[in-house]
Amino acid sequence: MNIDHFRRGLLAFEHQLMERLGDEVDTVSRPDRADPSNAGADVGDLSQVDELEDEYLALAQTDSAILAQVRAALRRIDEGTYGKCLVDGEPIDEKRLESLPWVAYCLKHQTALEERERFHTQTM
Repeated sequence: MNIDHFRRGLLAFEHQLMERLGDEVDTVSRPDRADPSNAGADVGDLSQVDELEDEYLALAQTDSAILAQVRAALRRIDEGTYGKCLVDGEPIDEKRLESLPWVAYCLKHQTALEERERFHTQTM
């Protein structure tokens, strides 16, 4: 496995996520978004602004979570554990890493984790 290939890809994606997060935060915190009444907005306009802010905040939350996973993958590269499942240390399929280079679990353990989370959510 070419670790440098994955490192370069992860670093580029980290940079892209940081830029996107900055744009999302800037969009939500723009003065005209914070107080749309200054522009003579009606109730419908205010509602649309609220919905857009919610969408941008949801995008920022998702991007932030992925950024944390990307940075964790970069740490695993530095530690020499990249590409190995965190549960049993077995290799993660390279095709899986190509599509999701920040994954920390093999498909078997990722599936088990998601099933546990789904069960936990359903029982609440």
